[in-house]
Formats: sequence, structure tokens, C-alpha cells
Amino acid sequence: MASQNAQLESLLKGGQFQRADKSIIARLICAVAAREKQGKTHFSLTAPGPIVHFNADIGLEGVVHKFLKEGKEILVYNIPMPQTDNKNVEKEAAKIWEDLDKAVDSVLDNPAVRTIVFDTATEIWEIVRLAYFGKLSEIKPHHYSGVNAEFRRFLKKAYKTDKNLILIQKMKAEYVNNNRTGEWEMAGFSDTPFIVQAVIHPFRVDKPMKLDDETILDKGEFGVRIFESRHNPNANGMVLYGMMATFPFVATTIIEGTDPGMYA
Repeated sequence: MASQNAQLESLLKGGQFQRADKSIIARLICAVAAREKQGKTHFSLTAPGPIVHFNADIGLEGVVHKFLKEGKEILVYNIPMPQTDNKNVEKEAAKIWEDLDKAVDSVLDNPAVRTIVFDTATEIWEIVRLAYFGKLSEIKPHHYSGVNAEFRRFLKKAYKTDKNLILIQKMKAEYVNNNRTGEWEMAGFSDTPFIVQAVIHPFRVDKPMKLDDETILDKGEFGVRIFESRHNPNANGMVLYGMMATFPFVATTIIEGTDPGMYA
């Protein structure tokens, strides 16, 4: 045993290795995916502030005001979307992407910021593709290696911080052999589920529904379903509703050893 410890210490002394950190970081990096008007932006704004909202969509309008009235500090970075019919779209997108990447770095370095929201990460992925290819279709799979690596780097930067990162994702119809299955799947960067700590599906009840615990949700109620959780697989499939359908309670359910007060 003593010999083994000495051998391990020799690795540690070199500076390339360090013992795994057993501390719990009270932050959640998640994808929030749903169809339109299901409460994706609303859920993201229940995260702890100050929030920096990188806005490439119209989801803030009509939603943000209620949180501002509650005193939450929300900064907005409006992302201009490239014009795909512009002959200089590749250059335009490259400039937008460069500016966005720098802006995200400045936010990650700012200790006051608690939460970052990409609304939507689906559209940011389009900007990166336009910056690399100047188009969104007719691109061969083997050409994606560089842009995929770039976007992974971009998303993973948050892991070096204690900030929450919420990737709002659009959904698209699922197809098998050119036929619609009737199901929906996450649109955008395909590696997103492997990068985030959890995938959350918010929803608004369109007709009364019964949960596994016999609870009845009425039409119009808001809820969230924990679709996938790397930290706590036992939470997969869990539905939270009412006051529980908020970021602090979802994060607490997923990150064991934390409580909602840590995300206030």
C-alpha cells in the first residue's frame, strides 16, 4: 500500500495529474427542448440571476416582464441572424460568431453572472454552420469535423465555471425513411444531449392528464419532465409541476446534495 501511494504521489508531483474533486458544484448545464409556446423561455428565467440572455429568437417578448417586476436582473445580448440569401453570408456569419464567442467569454469571466441562456442554441448552431460553409444544406458529413469540434468547445467552456448554462432547443418532426413517425426530436447540434448534464422538456397541459402518482393536471397547467439526467438517472421521466416546475427544484432533483436555496 505504501509503495502504491508513493507511485501515485510521483504522478501528482509532475503537475499533469490531480486527485478527483469530490466537492459538489451547485450549477446545472442543461438543454431545454420543446415545441413552440410550451414555456421554454419562462422556465429558463426561473434560474438564479443575474441572467445573461443571448437572444436570437422572439421568446423573451411577453415573458421577461414578469421576472423584471420581481426584481430579477436580466441582461440581453441580441444576436443578429445572418441573411442566408446574402452572397457574403459566410463572412457576415463569421463576424457574428466571432463577436458572440468573445461576448460569452466575457460573461463566463464575470463573477456576478449566475446563469447564461442561449435562446436558441438551435439558431446559434445555424450561425456557426453558415460561418464555416456559407449554407445550411448539401454539406457532406465528413466536412462537419471542424465545425463540430468548434461548437463542442464553445458549449463545454461553461464546465470550467460555476455558472448555470441553459440551451433552449427547438424541436423538429422525426422522420424514418422519409416518413414522419408522429414524434418530435431535438433540432440543432446532435451532440448536445451528450454534452449537457440534463435534458428538460417543459410543457403546457392541453387537456387534463393523469401522472403516475395519480395527480391530475388541469388544462393550462405548466410542468417540466426530466427527460435525461446524467447525474441522477433515477430522475429520468420525473414530472414536476406547479411551484416545483422551476429551475431551482429541477436542479436540486438532478444535482444530489443541493437544495433550492443554492439556486435562488
